[in-house]
Amino acid sequence: MKTFQKSKMMLALAFTTMLGACDDDYVKPDDGVNAAPEHGGDIVRTYNEADAFEFLYLLGTPDGAKNGEGIAFDPDGDILFIDGFSSDAEDMTGFEFEGNKLGVRPSAIAPNLDTGGTLTVNFTYNISDGAAAVPRTISVTVIGEDFAPVFEDLTVSFTKFDAQGVVDLLEGVVDADGEALSISGFTADSANTFDIHSLDGSVLTLDIASISEQIALGETVSLMFNYNVEDHNHSLPRKATINIRGVRPEPLPPEVVMTYEGNLTNNDDMVFVDLADEKYTVEWNGDPILVDVDSITPVDGGPALMFNKSSGSVLVIDPVDFSKYVAANGDMASWEYSFNLTDGEEGETAGHVVESSFVINFTRQEPTSLLTNGGFESGDLTGWTVADSSLVDVVASDEAYEGAYHLEASGETTIKQSFDVQTGGAYYVRQTDRIGNWGRYSAWINGGEVPVYQTWGFHPPFVGGAEVPWKEHNTNVTSFVLASDDTTSSRELTLGTSLISLDDVFAGRFSSDPVNNAVYQSGSNNVNFEDGTLGDWTGGNIAIESVTPINGLHSLRATGWAAANLALPKGTIENGKKYLLRLIVVAKKHDGNGFSPITLNLFDTNEGEATSVFGDDLQSQIQPRSRNMVNHPLDEVFVIEQFINVDAYNSITDWSERGVTIQFKPSLWSGNGDFIVDDVQLIEVE
Repeated sequence: MKTFQKSKMMLALAFTTMLGACDDDYVKPDDGVNAAPEHGGDIVRTYNEADAFEFLYLLGTPDGAKNGEGIAFDPDGDILFIDGFSSDAEDMTGFEFEGNKLGVRPSAIAPNLDTGGTLTVNFTYNISDGAAAVPRTISVTVIGEDFAPVFEDLTVSFTKFDAQGVVDLLEGVVDADGEALSISGFTADSANTFDIHSLDGSVLTLDIASISEQIALGETVSLMFNYNVEDHNHSLPRKATINIRGVRPEPLPPEVVMTYEGNLTNNDDMVFVDLADEKYTVEWNGDPILVDVDSITPVDGGPALMFNKSSGSVLVIDPVDFSKYVAANGDMASWEYSFNLTDGEEGETAGHVVESSFVINFTRQEPTSLLTNGGFESGDLTGWTVADSSLVDVVASDEAYEGAYHLEASGETTIKQSFDVQTGGAYYVRQTDRIGNWGRYSAWINGGEVPVYQTWGFHPPFVGGAEVPWKEHNTNVTSFVLASDDTTSSRELTLGTSLISLDDVFAGRFSSDPVNNAVYQSGSNNVNFEDGTLGDWTGGNIAIESVTPINGLHSLRATGWAAANLALPKGTIENGKKYLLRLIVVAKKHDGNGFSPITLNLFDTNEGEATSVFGDDLQSQIQPRSRNMVNHPLDEVFVIEQFINVDAYNSITDWSERGVTIQFKPSLWSGNGDFIVDDVQLIEVE
């Protein structure tokens, strides 16, 4: 590692720049009295290594700014000069001089600093008017941060017909510091059957031609090597696997060797089946193996899912997609699916299509939460991190929503807990609260590129104009979907409390396969409006938005007092089930001062607003269950959603015989609400 040595380097008279312009014929009158220059103090600045380049003005303020309080001046109005400039650092990397300015470039210093390490360089100089001078110093500190190289093990494939294979063993290594990388400790695995490698720096070369005749068609020879990836401060182990495949030059279709059979439950993680793996498929020509996702078809009456997370050669099976097709916990069903494999369209040996299949043996289980102690049934806060434990307590109560305990909060603090997630998965967190008066609390889910959050505001119902404390329980929900290229593996839930009780905090997965979305089943355009029409949506003030749509080319826009309504057929929801109702939205205008009171509800289609899954009318117990106080900034994309426990708030036992209508109402107070809506979902989750 490069170090800075502390010896003084004089840059005497490096600066003779004067502040301001003067006439060559100007002569200052000699009155016999000369006042020395003055300034507001020495210049002191601290930077992080990632900070941008900046100039510090030698005659400027104590922060190095050009103008402001504390700049250097001369009481007599004399022209000021800088002389006697010196530094206590021998290596001036990262510092640049221009006129009466000192340039600081932290990024140039970064490679010389580790995490927590600092470099402080001091500069001294005099500010002179030609007759008198005042000393000044600049002290610059740069705080270092050192990142280790990031990578995965390396796997590279060649064919027996390649004369040689060339591999950079640093391929795929990322170093956030941009430091020079190298390898060390290189060894060939003792299990390697051939010694055909040579190494030059980080470049590994394999003499494949020398063993080509010893590799049978269909056979794969794997050579493994171990080494360390190094920057100036880290040495991390890595493994390289080089596969040399025996392939044929004449065109042949892929050969299906084995089909996948999975024994899954709804509590299992997603399964990633790489059908290019030779235990499933042998591709004699070395062409790519591709799954034709659109061709996946149930053979024996199974659910016609899209398996929409699959791509390339990887078939992705999300067990939660099958939950709604098995009636009761403990029941099991088996389904077979057929599909096509192809070897692509490019190349002389491509263009083949072969049929394959897979089998799913699925057992439905009671959903298991991804959180620990979400019901607080340990009697304490095991599993949770609390910001201020004096404001929360777990208490035994016969009024707990679930079990014998719930959390009581006496003020505003936070409780946190992390849980695991998978790429491409869809997740929701629900919690049940009870609040007897005015209040607000929030849920934040951090760990992704963009945090997900919801805030719920309450005020008690008014009956006959009088405020009536609301003591019923209410369930709120926050959901998110991971992108297919999101490599993060966890999320952190933060619940911000107020004067509430909290119980039954649950994190689980939901199906993002379009086939399981009841809105998609009614017509894909009802979800995303991509054919440029409103589809089956009705309402007084709704229209297609094509100027600033959320996704694709079109979205729905709802304004004013009128609601946007979508009627769905009988059987859409059933007693004993729980659902997630969610819309992606953008607020263009709020219905209040920086926020919007909106409703998102599910009504009996025939009885209209008289019968809601949430209970009776808005003026009684229903109010906090169907109303969200949206305070997201205008033009920010976010989600409005409701958790629907069909049996919780009403006594209706024949919901499967009732059509239901989704209703989104953007205005409750002034009629100013204006929302763009897209990607509408109604999904069974429990």
